[in-house]
Amino acid sequence: MSKRIAYNVGGNEQVKYHTETISLMRNLKSNPNPINYRLVYEAVVGDNPILTNTIYAMAQSNDQLTDIAAIRLSQKFLTSHENDEEHNYINFHIQVIDAFEYLLEKLNEQQELIKDLTKHPDDLRFYISRLTRSNNILLKKAKSTKTDMVALRAKMVGSKEAIYTDLLTQLKNELHMKHVLPEILKRTSTNKILVALYDIDHFDLFNITHGHYLGDSLLRSCAKLFDESLTGDHKGFAWRSGPDEFISIIISDDVDIQLSVFEELHSKLNRLQFTDKGIDDIHCSMSVIESSSDFEETVNRLYRALDVIKNTAGKAIHVNR
Repeated sequence: MSKRIAYNVGGNEQVKYHTETISLMRNLKSNPNPINYRLVYEAVVGDNPILTNTIYAMAQSNDQLTDIAAIRLSQKFLTSHENDEEHNYINFHIQVIDAFEYLLEKLNEQQELIKDLTKHPDDLRFYISRLTRSNNILLKKAKSTKTDMVALRAKMVGSKEAIYTDLLTQLKNELHMKHVLPEILKRTSTNKILVALYDIDHFDLFNITHGHYLGDSLLRSCAKLFDESLTGDHKGFAWRSGPDEFISIIISDDVDIQLSVFEELHSKLNRLQFTDKGIDDIHCSMSVIESSSDFEETVNRLYRALDVIKNTAGKAIHVNR
C-alpha cells in the first residue's frame, strides 16, 4: 500500500476513482491486469499531472494502452513520482512541525524572562532588551518559514493546476469539468443555466486529409476563441471534453445573454479558416440545453441533443428541459 495521501481517502472517493478507472480502461482498450489498472488509477487520482494528461490524451485520441506501453509508462512515472510526491508531502509537514517547535521554544524562553523580571524588577532595561532580541529572532524565523511554506504550497498547487489543464489547447480538461461543473450546477439549481456542447464536424477526416499538425492547430484556434469569448463581460468556463468536443457554460442570470454568447461563439467557430492552406470549409455543430442540478443527467441530455443534430444534418439546436 502506498503511503501517499492519494490513497488515504474515504470509501466513496475510492469507489469513484475505481469506477472512472474501469471506464477509462475500456476507452483505452486496455487489458484488465494489475499493472494497467494501477497506471490508469494513478492517472485518475491525478497526483502526477504529466501522467494524467498522457493517459487522458491517449483516450481522447482513441489510442490503445497496450501492456508494453503500460509497463513503460509505469517505469517512467510511478516509481520516481511516488518518491517526489512523498518527499513534498513530508517536507511540507516537517516545515510546519519545525516552525511550531521553534515557536514554542522561543515562547518558553520569553516566559522564563518574564518570570525573572518579576524577581528582579530593577533590571527592567536588561530584560526588555533580551525580550526584544528574542522577539526579533522569532519574527525573522516566522517570516522565513512562511516564505518556504508558501513556495512549497505553490509548487503543490501548480501540480494540481497542471492536472486540470489540457496540454494541447491549455483549456481546462475533462477531469476538471467532472470536479467543477457538478458543483456549479448544484449551486445554481434555482437559476436557469444553459450548457453548450460544440463538436468539430468530420474532425477525423480533417486530420486524415490535412494532417494531425493542422488538426492540432485547429483545436488551438478553437480554444483561443473560447478564451476570448468567455472573458470580459461574459465570464464562463470552457472544457475540452473530447478529442474534437468542447463543453461551455456562461455565468449569467440572463438566459438570453447566455444563448446569445453561445450562438456568437458558434458562428465564429464556423468562420475559422486556414487561407494559406486553402481551407475554408470548417464546420462545427452545437447543442444547447437547460441544465439540471444532476451533472450526469445534464451531460447525457447534452450529447443526445448533439445526436439529434448529427442525424438531421443540422448545425445548432436549443433544447429545453
